[in-house]
Amino acid sequence: MHRLSVDIAGVLIGRFDKLSDKKREDERSRIAYLLRQAIPNDTPVLDHLPNGRPILSSTHNISISHTGQWGAIYIVPPPFIPGIDIEEVSDRALRVCGRFMNDKEMELLTSASLEQQQLLSTIIWSAKETAFKIFNPPDANLQARFDTSLPSTLPSEGDLFSFGLTYSKPYHPALSITIQAVYTEGIVLTCAQYAPAID
Repeated sequence: MHRLSVDIAGVLIGRFDKLSDKKREDERSRIAYLLRQAIPNDTPVLDHLPNGRPILSSTHNISISHTGQWGAIYIVPPPFIPGIDIEEVSDRALRVCGRFMNDKEMELLTSASLEQQQLLSTIIWSAKETAFKIFNPPDANLQARFDTSLPSTLPSEGDLFSFGLTYSKPYHPALSITIQAVYTEGIVLTCAQYAPAID
């Protein structure tokens, strides 16, 4: 495994050799390995709620993500709910940007150079996937529910940066989180955590 070092507490990310022809088994093996690295003594068991959210047999909360040969986990203490997403930079997000980007984000995208559009659309897609994992909204309408506040100029490769994301529906006032992001080695990593209000 090639471990990628990022300066975010609780985040572990690695690029793994292909283990088998079974994608799901490889993904489970990668996450289990990262979990053992994160909590080597008394490593908790990973399970999933009916809605698909991963849970641990410990007091920690976890979010997981996969893309290609990469795997990533984000572990935080309660009451925080983590979200993490990792995406390979390609034209995939750019091809479907109209499905998840709002008018403000589309304006930012069209003002970027062609070479930056792939990266920008991947960052926005990844940030919204991260927020989806945190808030678990009733539908997958990323365009209407989430609004990013990206800087007008993207940082250089390898630089950790942050920006705001607002979850506006069905909450009034809207809920806000800070997305932490990095672009390196051909991938975008985004993560965030949220502490629900206690009534």
